[in-house]
Amino acid sequence: QLGYDSQESFTRAFKSRYYVKPGKYRRLGLHFAVTQKKRLCKKDPIGLKGGIRMEPKIIHKSAFKVIGLKYYGNDPANNCPKLWRDFMERHTEIENVISAKESYGLMCTGEEDFIDGKFDYIASLAVSTLERIPEGMVGAEVPEATYAVFTHKGKLDSLQDTYEYIYGKWFQNSEYEPVGLNEFELYDERFTGKEDSEFDIYIPIKKKR
Repeated sequence: QLGYDSQESFTRAFKSRYYVKPGKYRRLGLHFAVTQKKRLCKKDPIGLKGGIRMEPKIIHKSAFKVIGLKYYGNDPANNCPKLWRDFMERHTEIENVISAKESYGLMCTGEEDFIDGKFDYIASLAVSTLERIPEGMVGAEVPEATYAVFTHKGKLDSLQDTYEYIYGKWFQNSEYEPVGLNEFELYDERFTGKEDSEFDIYIPIKKKR
């Protein structure tokens, strides 16, 4: 581990420097090297999406519940699209749905997660109760939190650029840092999969010490 006495110490040092664990860094396909804090400027191409600065909204969101299909592994590029297809075929089985027009891609992580890049991901809908979960599905409760909400614009194949901006630039220059728990994507009527597509990325945050 490059001079570190354990995987744990390496992970701790990496997260302290880049605000993301090594496993998640690999999973998102990130490739940033930050040597010092840099001022964000209008000429920064990663910080711009369609000519609009991608500054997040800071919001507080109450706890909510979801039911959906879960994937666990380290190959999201090949498995998560199938997960969503399977979920869309079965989503009408879920009762007590709050809004069928909003779906959630929830990453349920803890301190022990992202080992070898593996993670839990749930394609889901928000519900009013976790009773009567359909067979083969799971329920989860997302705790109350403060979020930085980023809007990804364009096709999914440019999503890596958005995450590189979030973790490689915005958090490096922000007064906030990610909490590391229960990050999620919110898909609504804006999501088309085309050039004009949009969806929101919610990252739980706290003030830096």
